[in-house]
Amino acid sequence: MTQNQYKNPLLYLDTMVDAIEHMLRYAKGKDFADYEKDSQLSDAIHMRLQVLGESASKLDIDFRDEHPHICLVRNTCTSQCDCSRLCFC
Repeated sequence: MTQNQYKNPLLYLDTMVDAIEHMLRYAKGKDFADYEKDSQLSDAIHMRLQVLGESASKLDIDFRDEHPHICLVRNTCTSQCDCSRLCFC
């Protein structure tokens, strides 16, 4: 990958969507009790949450400025952020 590819927000967003899709598959048909009992399930979900957070944190400031309605990184909520829609903070 070139340096410019690392700055492409679509790559990070794609990684975030992939992590979410994996978590949804892992959790399908499960409840919180299953999550608490199954260390493989909880470890897999934690790993995907980490991937999600890391990808969100790598989105550059220009992307975040262009999309103020989406709060992607902890401690970046602003009055423009509508956390009821999409918030990873």
